[in-house]
Formats: sequence, structure tokens, C-alpha cells
Amino acid sequence: MAVAARAEGVVKAYGEGETRVVALDGVSVDIERGVFTAIMGPS
Repeated sequence: MAVAARAEGVVKAYGEGETRVVALDGVSVDIERGVFTAIMGPS
């Protein structure tokens, strides 16, 4: 299928120093056109 959206190498961290939490580290994803996609996780 055709790709409607793409993210590559996504990195997200919260905080600094000892309290730093890495939520995403090099995540890549393709969202295909015409497919229902949900991204879930703790808030």
C-alpha cells in the first residue's frame, strides 16, 4: 500500500540529568493510506 505518513529516527526525552526519561529513541514508522492506525501508551 501507499504510505500516507512516515516518521524516521524520532527521539523524545523529558527532563534533565538523573531525572531524564527517554520516551522514544530512534523510532521509525510508516502509516499506510486507508488503514486505521492508533498509537497508545501511558500518559
